[in-house]
Amino acid sequence: YSFHGEEIEKVSEYGYKLSDSSFTTCQCEDKSTPWKMESRRCSVTQEGYSNCYGSTLKMYGVPIFYTPYIGFPTKTERSSGLLPARIGSSSRDGFEWRQPIYIVPDDYSDLMVTPFIETQTRMGSFIDYRKAFSKTSNISARFLYSDERPRDGDLRGTNITGVYDPTIEDDRIGGYFQQSWSADDDALIPTSWLVDGRYVGDNLLLKEIDGNHIALDSSRYVTSTAVLRNSWGDYVHSELL
Repeated sequence: YSFHGEEIEKVSEYGYKLSDSSFTTCQCEDKSTPWKMESRRCSVTQEGYSNCYGSTLKMYGVPIFYTPYIGFPTKTERSSGLLPARIGSSSRDGFEWRQPIYIVPDDYSDLMVTPFIETQTRMGSFIDYRKAFSKTSNISARFLYSDERPRDGDLRGTNITGVYDPTIEDDRIGGYFQQSWSADDDALIPTSWLVDGRYVGDNLLLKEIDGNHIALDSSRYVTSTAVLRNSWGDYVHSELL
C-alpha cells in the first residue's frame, strides 16, 4: 500500500500525520491508480493502524462512497480480526448478514469462520482452512453447514428443472478438501500426490447458497479425484487415479 499527502508530519518513529492525503493498494505497471481513498486528514502508524477522517472512495476518479471516519490496519504481517461484513435483503430470503472472522494460528496457516443468517431461509457458517507445510505441500479446505428450518420446507422459487431429487434437509452440509504434495527434487523416486474432494448434501445446495466455492452453481453434480504420480526414470512414468 502507499500513502500520499499534501503535508506529511512524522510524529514518532513509526507514526505520521497527513493532510489532504490519498491511500491505495494499486501497484499497476503503468503507474495508474484505478481506486484510491482520499481523506481530509489521516494518522498512520506503520505495523499498526490508520485512522482517516473525511474520506471519499474514488474509482477511476469518480467518487462512489463517503464516510466521516474509517480505520484499517497498515501492517505487512497478517493479523487476526474482522473482515468487512456482507449485508443485504431480499423478498425471498429476508435480511442477510455474513461476518467473516479471520484467524492466524501461525506463520503457515490461516482460518476463516464466516457465520451467516438469512432471516426467512437459513442460518449457519462457512469454515475455511489453509496450511502450507512447504513450497511443495499444502492443503485447502472448506466446510459449510446451514440450518434450513426457518424456510419450513419452502423451495422459494428455486429452479428444480432437471433435478432428480429436489428434497432439502433441515441440516445441510457441503465442502471440499484439496491437497497437493511433492517429494523433494533429489528423491530416489520423484512422487507427487493430488487430492480434490468435493461433497454436497443435496442437489440444490449449489443453486441456493451463494459463494460456497464448492463448484459452479450450474453443476449437476460434483466430482472428487485423487492422483498419485511416480517417475521411474527419464522414460517411464506411472499414474494411479
